[in-house]
Amino acid sequence: MIPVPGSPPEGSTPASREGEGGGLRDLAGAGAPRGLSRMLEASPVPALVATTDGIVVGVNEAFVSTWGREGDRRWEGERLTTLFSSGAEELLGKAGSPTPSSFDGRALLQGGAELELRVSVRRVMDPESSGERLVVFASDVTAERRLERAAAVLGTALDAGPADGFFDRLVAGLADALRMEMVFVGRLEPGEPPRVRTLAIRKGGGPGEPFTYGLRGAPCERVVGRVPCVFPSGVADLFPEDHVLAERGFSSYAGVPLGGADGRPLGLLAALSRRALADGDSACRVLGLFAARAAAEIERREARDDEERREEESRRLVSSIPVGLQHYRLDAGGRLVLTGATPAADAILGVDNSQFLGLTLEEAFPGLAGTPLPGACRRAAADGVPWRSEEVV
Repeated sequence: MIPVPGSPPEGSTPASREGEGGGLRDLAGAGAPRGLSRMLEASPVPALVATTDGIVVGVNEAFVSTWGREGDRRWEGERLTTLFSSGAEELLGKAGSPTPSSFDGRALLQGGAELELRVSVRRVMDPESSGERLVVFASDVTAERRLERAAAVLGTALDAGPADGFFDRLVAGLADALRMEMVFVGRLEPGEPPRVRTLAIRKGGGPGEPFTYGLRGAPCERVVGRVPCVFPSGVADLFPEDHVLAERGFSSYAGVPLGGADGRPLGLLAALSRRALADGDSACRVLGLFAARAAAEIERREARDDEERREEESRRLVSSIPVGLQHYRLDAGGRLVLTGATPAADAILGVDNSQFLGLTLEEAFPGLAGTPLPGACRRAAADGVPWRSEEVV
């Protein structure tokens, strides 16, 4: 027999294990050669023995605990194509090679949860029957694959586009990373009762319509301003007051809170699926990788909106004053940028100041570039010290 990495020498398995009820010998059944049964038992990852045409003859305890089965249904006689939702055909194709091979596959577990696997297969000779068997090891790499996809989004896709599309790219990337049907970022609304307004939503592989919903009785109520939560199955039964969960057929939920730099609750990131969720902890970790970026973007946008509102209020105030005034903003580079002017200023200067909005003082009025006026205005804006001059320029 070709040796399998991690397999014990013949006879090294304690005899007491061979006779235990429900142990591997019972799981493997009469169709699994004794030596291969011991090989399976030595594996810490799910493993099975199958015929070369893909019929299972034995599995180990790690396989049973991972795949799960209701009642006393046994695995012998199952086809590999029923155990793996993807990868079984590749497995059988590569099994014809005398050398070991590995590939990625998936399995749908009891309850519908999807497991991502790294599958390795080796064709071995069974010394007892002189026939060949397939020994298959299926390592759970769900967490690793989710993190790999999340890292690709964080590294490139999230910032590959205009700032206004940030949240759309975020939820699209999360939906792909988690392989969940619905992902959204929500902002906590002020007032009572507590409500959340979605800033972006990914639903069924495309953008969804934004909506606002109440937190009372919803799984999000346990997340916003609190801690990450995951409900791997039966979420609609756990939260019967949230009728949307049952109406849309959602089974699983994961969410993480978003907090501001000052610690105040901002909202949440949440993902939902119609399937049960395998490894809910890794799903929360992936959401958590995006939480800081999402919270920072919320605060950046709201700070920008606040500044724009203040400037608009200032422009309205300035325009109501019956004297000639221009309003400038001192930017981070020390430039004075025109943001508004009164109608009286238009009349006094004989120009329409609106054509100069967004220009610096020197750009709007090149004739002032060589005078003391721009420097004096910059010092007044930076230091808050009034300056006046009766000089006509």
